[in-house]
Amino acid sequence: MDIRQLRYFIAVAEELNFSKAARRLNLSQPPLSLQIKALEHEVGAPLFLRQRRGVELTQAGQILLEQVRKAIAQLDQAMGTAQRAARGEAGLLRIGYTGSTPIHASFSKILRRFSQAYPEIRLELLHASTSQ
Repeated sequence: MDIRQLRYFIAVAEELNFSKAARRLNLSQPPLSLQIKALEHEVGAPLFLRQRRGVELTQAGQILLEQVRKAIAQLDQAMGTAQRAARGEAGLLRIGYTGSTPIHASFSKILRRFSQAYPEIRLELLHASTSQ
């Protein structure tokens, strides 16, 4: 089972028609059918009731669809977070400061603005001596 098969499964489940799902996915219908059959084989149960005018989800298909949608959404979110981290828009930023720096109004103002602009970056403030 791979992510591509799961995305194909979602498309067929939403369209309830292999031909329409294949057009939506920009591929021909026979390879799509083969991928769905492979997925059904791996799951060990039919996911669709095949009829002349389309398909209908089986109970196993309905349950899988619900879970797969959650998993794909979580995967997409993880990919987005990783991409933002690679661009420096997420992660951890450690800031070292000395003595009286936090007393200055501009310091807290800068930190607040930064946190508003980059909510996915966690700030860690480290007090240190000048020599450190």
